[in-house]
Amino acid sequence: MVNSSKISIGTRVEGAHGPLMPNPNPNIKRRIRTRVVGTVINAVGQHTWDILFDFDGKIQNGIHSRSLKIVPKETAIPAHELAESKYSLQ
Repeated sequence: MVNSSKISIGTRVEGAHGPLMPNPNPNIKRRIRTRVVGTVINAVGQHTWDILFDFDGKIQNGIHSRSLKIVPKETAIPAHELAESKYSLQ
């Protein structure tokens, strides 16, 4: 269970911001985005964040908090990978 419902720098979040994939419902032709996990790097504005996503290691700018969900600590980046990252949260 997540302790806080507030997003802040360093929070692990999840959202539908990954690459496009076919819709699992064959009756719908529109593609959907995969759900991916990332870390909040910076606050851009009110309820808007820069997120470093794990699937590609790139930062996506200006993501609104409505499209994000806080994930539990179990989905965190392993400590040795975070120490090697240039975006370590020290």
